[in-house]
Amino acid sequence: MRILVVVLVAVLCLWAIFAVALNFLGIDIYWPFYVAREEPIPHHRLLAARNGVFLTFAFYGLMFLRNSYEKVYPIHFLKMYLLMTAIAGSLVYIKLEIYALEEILSLVVLLVCSIVIHIGSKFSYRRYFTED
Repeated sequence: MRILVVVLVAVLCLWAIFAVALNFLGIDIYWPFYVAREEPIPHHRLLAARNGVFLTFAFYGLMFLRNSYEKVYPIHFLKMYLLMTAIAGSLVYIKLEIYALEEILSLVVLLVCSIVIHIGSKFSYRRYFTED
């Protein structure tokens, strides 16, 4: 399971770096592999990402208010951002009545990635990226 999580995180990191690099070249790419050529990134996708950031911020803000000395590892942040973006996307899609299969599948992929990272990393955050 650990190898799957490392591969999954590596793929997500490469995708993010690739998307940012393409943006600097004037090409917008959005989740998972859609290229926005003439038209901009769809508004509902931007809302899902924006609300995912806000929900993640609120989650960690509430964690801080509850116990300001608890350590949070980067893998936990990634897991929570993916989960919160899937939740925010679901709420946006319900509000805007978007039920296209490809849109729902994009949220399912985010949710599955979050679950795989959660299961693969919940036992030991400290030894996560080191050899056993």
